[in-house]
Amino acid sequence: IVVFLTFFQALLIEFLAAEGVFTPFEDEQNGYNSEIIAGGIVNFLITIEMAAICFMHDKVYAPTDYTLLIATQVDARAPSASDMGAVINMTDMVATVQRVRTATSQPSSVASSFRASLIAEGQEMDTVAGSPQVRKV
Repeated sequence: IVVFLTFFQALLIEFLAAEGVFTPFEDEQNGYNSEIIAGGIVNFLITIEMAAICFMHDKVYAPTDYTLLIATQVDARAPSASDMGAVINMTDMVATVQRVRTATSQPSSVASSFRASLIAEGQEMDTVAGSPQVRKV
């Protein structure tokens, strides 16, 4: 919302500069034309608005909320480089991939009991275009 409103605020000030509202404040000797003045006004307003938003942000997202959260955690220390190593642990990633492959290559108990009941009824299960199809044997 801040970016959206800042954009339209800048458009409004540029429109006012084009209409000559800032012409009485021009000083050609020092290089201040309407365009430069309009840019200065936009930058000044953004600075004031961001300072106000900073204080509002502090009230909405109070640091005390996070200190309470950290105090309730068992390990309330700052993250370190070794923590990052735990996140990017290739051995763990490979082991997880192997566990998933093993689990998906073995039929589940539901699928195997369904397949057994089909065989008992004289039917088979084929995979046609990725979806299982039941057919008579």
